[in-house]
Amino acid sequence: MRVSFSKCWGPLLSLLLGSACTIKTVDTPAPDGGTGGSGATGGSAGTSGSAGSSGAPADSGTDAGGNDGAAGSDGAAGSGGAAGGGAAGSAGAAGSGGAAGTDGGTDTGAGGTGGATDGGTDGSAGAGGTGTSDAGTGDGASGDSCAGPEITPNDDRDHATPYALGVATKACLQSQTDVDFYEFTLPSTPVQGGFVKIQLTDVGTTGTVSFTAYAVHDNGEFLAGSSGTAGGSVFGYFAGKAGATFRIKVEPYLSVSAPAAYTLTATFTGVNDVNEPNDDNAHATPITIGTPVSGYLFAGYEDHSAPADAAWEDRFKITLPQGEMTFTLTLPSDIDGEIELFNALGSYVDSESDSTPGSTVVLRSTLTSENAGVCYVAVHPYIRRPLDGSGSTTPIFWSAPYTLTVTGP
Repeated sequence: MRVSFSKCWGPLLSLLLGSACTIKTVDTPAPDGGTGGSGATGGSAGTSGSAGSSGAPADSGTDAGGNDGAAGSDGAAGSGGAAGGGAAGSAGAAGSGGAAGTDGGTDTGAGGTGGATDGGTDGSAGAGGTGTSDAGTGDGASGDSCAGPEITPNDDRDHATPYALGVATKACLQSQTDVDFYEFTLPSTPVQGGFVKIQLTDVGTTGTVSFTAYAVHDNGEFLAGSSGTAGGSVFGYFAGKAGATFRIKVEPYLSVSAPAAYTLTATFTGVNDVNEPNDDNAHATPITIGTPVSGYLFAGYEDHSAPADAAWEDRFKITLPQGEMTFTLTLPSDIDGEIELFNALGSYVDSESDSTPGSTVVLRSTLTSENAGVCYVAVHPYIRRPLDGSGSTTPIFWSAPYTLTVTGP
C-alpha cells in the first residue's frame, strides 16, 4: 500500500544519537575553535624577618662586706627573630579554554597559556575549545551535510544508516538522484508492540522530499508520504510489532535543484497491554464475574502485509454458571468491536458485534449445563483496524483502552 500526502513545516528536532548509529560527517571543516586565554601571573614570595639579637650575660655580683658576693647568673640568650611574614605567591589562574567552533568547525580550540612564575605556581593550561561537527551547535546528531559529498553513502538498503529512535538527524539530499536509507528495530517490550511517528522537517527550499517505509522481514513497502511544496514537511505513522525491524528511505519527490537539507525524526510509543500475550485460549487472561478488565485492540506490522486476525484478538478465561450472562464491551470512539463466547472445549457458543466505531457491544447469552463452567471470551475489532496513515495524529484506540465486563443473571 502506498500513501502520499503533504504537510506544513514542523519544528526543528533533535539530531541522531546513540551507540547503535553510524553518523555521516563532512570532510570539509568549518572554522576552528577560538584560542584559549592566558593564565594569570602568580604573586611574589614574602621577605623573611630578621633574626633577634642574643641577650648580654648578667654582671658578676660585687663583694658584700668582708665576704665575696656570689657570682651573678648569666643573662638568658636573646630570642630569635620571627620568620618573615610574607605569604607565598598565589598560583596563577588557569588559562581560559578556546571558544567552541561554530557552524561546522571540526578542530578543537587551542589550549590556554599557563600562568607566569614569579613566585606563584604556574597557572594550568586552559582546556581546548570544543569544535562541533557538521551541524554546528545544533540539537541532535548529524548525518551528511549539504556542504560536501556524503562521507558514508547510504544509497541502498544494504548500506542503510543505523538509526536511534527519537533522535533528530540532520542530513541532505545531495542531488536529484540521491536517496538516504535508515534502519531501526522496535523495542522487545511492551510485548504488544507500539507505533512509530515519522517526520521530515527543516526541509531546504531547494527541493521537495518524500519517505517510504519498508518491513525488513520481507523487504516490502507498506507506507509512503511526500510533499510537493519546496521546503514542505512530511508526516506519517504506523503500528509495529515488538522487535520488528524497519527501514525508512528518504528521496526527492518532484525535484532537487540544489543540495536540500532535511531533518528526519522517528519516535516510538509503546502500547502497554498488561494482559498480553493473550491471543489464544492457551494464554487467556483469567477474569471473574463483575470485575471489569481493560486492554487494547492493537496489532502492528512485521511484514509489509497486514498482520493475521489472531494478532488483534484478546482472550479471557472465566467460570460461568448456567443461565443468562451479559458481556459488555465499551470501545474508543474510532474502532468497532465483536465479542465471541466459547465453551471449555473451544467450541463456539455465541457472539455479538457492532460495525459503528465507538458503539458499545452487548452480548446476552443463556448458558446451558453443557456450556456452563470454564468458558473463553474473545474480543477483537469487527471491521475497522487502521495500521498506518498520513499526518501526525494517530488513531485514538492506539492509546485508549477498551473495557470488558461480564455480569450474571
